[in-house]
Amino acid sequence: MADTDPKLQDQVMAGEDDNNDEEEISAMKRRVAEMEEEAAKLREMQATLDQQSTDLKEDKEDIDSRNIFVGKVDYSASPEEIQAHFQS
Repeated sequence: MADTDPKLQDQVMAGEDDNNDEEEISAMKRRVAEMEEEAAKLREMQATLDQQSTDLKEDKEDIDSRNIFVGKVDYSASPEEIQAHFQS
């Protein structure tokens, strides 16, 4: 055992290091691919939310355009009484 060649040991260790490096690189590539997929999903979700936000804004503007503010109304008045007042 004491007669082992140091160069041979270095070559064996270098081979193990290369194998470990390749495994690490492939693991990193898989992780990068997963991150890219997740980023694509997030972009898709953001686009969907942006569209929904635009739709809600349009709906809110439409609703606001049909509303009026009536001030100085007695708190005991019901919505039906107020509506009847303006229908006359």
